[in-house]
Amino acid sequence: AWDELKQSRPAETSEFLKQFKLPAFSIAAITHSVERALAAIAAKQGILAEASAELATSLDTDREKQFRKRIFELEKMATLHSRREKEQVQQERQQREASEARLMEMNCMLEDKLTARAREAQEFQERAAAALKASEDM
Repeated sequence: AWDELKQSRPAETSEFLKQFKLPAFSIAAITHSVERALAAIAAKQGILAEASAELATSLDTDREKQFRKRIFELEKMATLHSRREKEQVQQERQQREASEARLMEMNCMLEDKLTARAREAQEFQERAAAALKASEDM
């Protein structure tokens, strides 16, 4: 890479060498070291990519298991919630029916009392009318 750069831009490379006061042979050594380091990095990246792929596959199966377990738990919770809700609705219905029965019973009792008082009032009016008539006749 350094050799290509020296050939394509000789003025810039010689300026670079002058700027850092590096001899040409040290640039070649540095370039060689950098190229070896880049090759080692590329090899490590390949190893890391393979390990990452294996890990991703492993994680995918673990995640899949976790997701399936979570879905099962959520379905179980939904079923329990639905069952509880149905039981609660049934309980509320029974309570409402019991309340309606009590209200109907109270309504019947009140109607009976009202009828009895209406009879008493009618009888009182009849007695009052009879007493008034009797007092007028006298």
